[in-house]
Amino acid sequence: MKKVLVTGASGFIGQAAVPLLVKNKFSVTALTRGKERLFGSSVRYVRADLSRAVPPFALKNINAVVHLAGEININASIEDPRANIEHNLAMTFNVLEAVRKSGNKPLAIFISTDRVYGHTKRRAVDEEERPFPIEPYAASKMLSETLFELYAHLYGIPYIVLRFDSVYGPHQPREMFISDLIQKMHKDALVKTGSLAVRKNFVYVADAADAIVRSLRAPVSAHNTVYNIGGKSYALSQVAAEIAREMSKRAGKKIFVRANALPGRPARIEVRPFNLSTKKAFHMLHWRAKTPLTEGLRHTIDYFLQP
Repeated sequence: MKKVLVTGASGFIGQAAVPLLVKNKFSVTALTRGKERLFGSSVRYVRADLSRAVPPFALKNINAVVHLAGEININASIEDPRANIEHNLAMTFNVLEAVRKSGNKPLAIFISTDRVYGHTKRRAVDEEERPFPIEPYAASKMLSETLFELYAHLYGIPYIVLRFDSVYGPHQPREMFISDLIQKMHKDALVKTGSLAVRKNFVYVADAADAIVRSLRAPVSAHNTVYNIGGKSYALSQVAAEIAREMSKRAGKKIFVRANALPGRPARIEVRPFNLSTKKAFHMLHWRAKTPLTEGLRHTIDYFLQP
């Protein structure tokens, strides 16, 4: 049984990844800042502030580390770039230092973002595309990726970087597009939003968690590299229309979405639309997105509408 330490275990992706790891017979240590024990007695809990340090005992006999923790609010990172970059890099550095000092050389998996590709001009983007972060959050991810490469080179610590595209599903933060729309539609029949022209490669959170499991099971030949993780490309207008259809059906009344009524994100910090190539993840990790958008949205709506 492989023993895995998960940082940010109580976060959005962590709440999907940890149960899946347990289901797949991994022994999980959940590292969180709070006292909550979300996953029952099948998981070992360690409370720590990653921006300060990782307790050495947390890594005892650990075979792998999944680093999910981080500040993800893009707008907040623009308003206070120092806080975002320093916080995210401190957590990454402390995780890697704890791994180095443990002497175990466990596999380290880092959750990054496709936003590192920024204003790419390519329609299809694979992992060979030159990163060009366009906001502090993406820059913090890119810098963290570099730290993983450095620790692999200097200290022989194997790593895998997963660049997730737009992950959605239960437990998604309130301010994110899909969860925000669902909760607004639950209250009002007319929902106003910004531009819906942007396209994203949406991936359901269970599929994202599956990518983590498959990375943990990957052969050594798949280590020390980067993988894109995303689903099919959809315009926000398509996603909004699908949510509105499902919410109208459940509410028994027509729900409308009015676009461009609110200012959208400035173009200088909006990633250009592209199709995220996941061929490398399919060939090396045997991973592909399985959940259709309509199904994933139904599960997400179920979660946000539960009493």
